[in-house]
Amino acid sequence: DKNLSALGLGGMSKGVSPKEMAAAYAMFANKGVYITPYTYTKVLDASGKVLLETKPEKTRAISEANAFIMTSFLKDVVYGGSGTGRNARLSKVTAYGKTGTSNDNKDKWFCGFTTEYAGAVWYGYDAKKSVGGTNISTQVWKKVMEKVHEGMPASSFEKPDSVTAVSVCQLTGKLSSSGCGHGKTEYFARGTLPTKYCNNDHSKVVGAMGESPSPSPEVSGSPEPTESGERQASLEPGTPTTAPTVAPTGTPDARPTKNPEPTKAPEDDGVITLD
Repeated sequence: DKNLSALGLGGMSKGVSPKEMAAAYAMFANKGVYITPYTYTKVLDASGKVLLETKPEKTRAISEANAFIMTSFLKDVVYGGSGTGRNARLSKVTAYGKTGTSNDNKDKWFCGFTTEYAGAVWYGYDAKKSVGGTNISTQVWKKVMEKVHEGMPASSFEKPDSVTAVSVCQLTGKLSSSGCGHGKTEYFARGTLPTKYCNNDHSKVVGAMGESPSPSPEVSGSPEPTESGERQASLEPGTPTTAPTVAPTGTPDARPTKNPEPTKAPEDDGVITLD
């Protein structure tokens, strides 16, 4: 907490509790709204009279658009080919989350969520010493969450209107043109999309990188069609819900004229690989 770079990754001199981390990750599932964690909802006496009651404190932390985009990143940590959270995959419900390891393997984390619940697992010793290279936090998280979600139907996070999915050239960072061959679907908050097209000028980029051009791997999977036959812009089929923590928790896009016709975004789930 004395070093901003370390703080951004969760490295703090006095640490942070799993409850605090669960609430932080629930914020992504709650469309960018942070709910101060609390232990109970109501306390009643024998006659049913309310003795204590908690009123959740809600704060807008980030925009709904940024929350959805981050959710797409965190899904790939669990389901991506080289994602570090693969052991947290649930049998029937889609999981989203992030692993974490401190210097010298003294702390191991997995913080994750579904559309219904968020939870965080810390693995380590009270006295700081290495726990080795294996991160069993993902396995613990999975065992608890499998129980928590028994009998629950599958659900998902739907893309809000404030987010646009477009095909971006992975070599130039510009919008993909027809015949680009390096396009990949990525999410952007409205008003932040690239405004120029790659014009298939890959040779300049590849020459500067000293590499041979090769198409970027396409994202696997495709959303289920809706009843109207149109493809639903969501990470998984279903409808969004508000997620408590386990501890109770435009403008039109700019578009240049007289440019090559852009390619349509590939029909996939739009997950962006972090690894």
